[in-house]
Amino acid sequence: MNNIVVGDLIQIKSFNEQLKLVTKNNAGINKTVSHVTIMEAPDFYEWVTGGEFVLTTWYAFSINPSIQIENFKKLAHNISAIGIKTGRFIQEIPQEIISIAEEYNIAVFEVATQAKFREIVQIISSEIQNYQTNLLISMNDYYQEIMHLSLCSDNVAPLLSLLTQKTNSCCFCLGIKYDILGYKSTQMHSREHIISYAEYIKKHWQTNMDSSIGYLNIDMFHIFLCQGSSAPLGLLVIINKDILTEEHRLLSQQTASFISLKLLDNYETKQKELANLWNRFLSGKYKERLSDFEQQLHEYGLQINDGYTIIIFKNNDRSYKLANFIEQYISSNLIFSYADKIIMLVAGDKHSAPDNEWFQKINKNNSIIQKNDLIIISPRIKNATKLFDSYIISKNTFRFFKRYCFNGIFFSDNYLLANMLLQSSDTAEYIHLQ
Repeated sequence: MNNIVVGDLIQIKSFNEQLKLVTKNNAGINKTVSHVTIMEAPDFYEWVTGGEFVLTTWYAFSINPSIQIENFKKLAHNISAIGIKTGRFIQEIPQEIISIAEEYNIAVFEVATQAKFREIVQIISSEIQNYQTNLLISMNDYYQEIMHLSLCSDNVAPLLSLLTQKTNSCCFCLGIKYDILGYKSTQMHSREHIISYAEYIKKHWQTNMDSSIGYLNIDMFHIFLCQGSSAPLGLLVIINKDILTEEHRLLSQQTASFISLKLLDNYETKQKELANLWNRFLSGKYKERLSDFEQQLHEYGLQINDGYTIIIFKNNDRSYKLANFIEQYISSNLIFSYADKIIMLVAGDKHSAPDNEWFQKINKNNSIIQKNDLIIISPRIKNATKLFDSYIISKNTFRFFKRYCFNGIFFSDNYLLANMLLQSSDTAEYIHLQ
């Protein structure tokens, strides 16, 4: 199903009886028409949003023709076509206007003097409404189909296969670390290609990209966020060199929603399992079996090479942004989420935090670290034998600074004395000193 374009309207007999195309070389006939409007103000370029078929008698410019060229250039940036009535306020459409329209790829129609705007509006609106009705029916059919697939499968591959079939475009899904969660390859896009595409997206990803069209664009990659409860869990990517049609955009958004549900379920299940593992470790269940604990960390994706670093920060609306920023510069980590704090267990770091790229960048990035943020970083420890003590010290440091409303980045081993004093706060000696 295609959008209504100017060329579709030209095929309608009642439309052709009242409007005559005056631009040449098929200018603008493939432009999508999503609205029809009547405007007479000289500044009507400020009131269009894109996709309009504008009808006008040109009255404003007939009394002030000196501004028509400049104002029409501004209008031509956004509209799809314009119909100008002759025989009332102007006898013919200025050639300068036709030339500008051809330059901006806009179709210009001469509206017959006897034509009624309300009839033209009805013709165009009926076509748009028929398209929208058929689009809603198509979306409902797709919803039923993708819901059935989602219920019958535990992975995203069937959903991507259906979307590829409907859009005739290669589709794939990435995790938040740009790992490939699923894909539907085509003759032009093999798995090797998709691996390189994932690296390209990772390299060019920016947090402030424009999403006003409903998705993000990096060259030929149209990217839809697969959103979790508070942060994205993945990316649905459609490969197409052209702008997505409205139908394909809606199909992709529906697919991204169903993928989000699957990723959220997997994420929550993994977080519960990780929390149980971490709590068992803290309770001493692995005290004599640290190798088993490290093996389970490895199974959850932690690459244990050069020791551990613990990072603790407040759990707030920026937690994901902070965690995602750090993850760009580290090889492997696991996250344990609690009501008041986020614990990030980082593995594979050969250096202490001040020497690492992620720390240097986070310490300089004012958009990541804000005034009320609190981040505690442990020293690097070589193996799991000292992991428990390192975590307790870091947790107590976090509690100390949070209790006294200090914010910023702090290293837990620099505040051992403060922690010791805090631990003795209920003793008779501490009370006597106060």
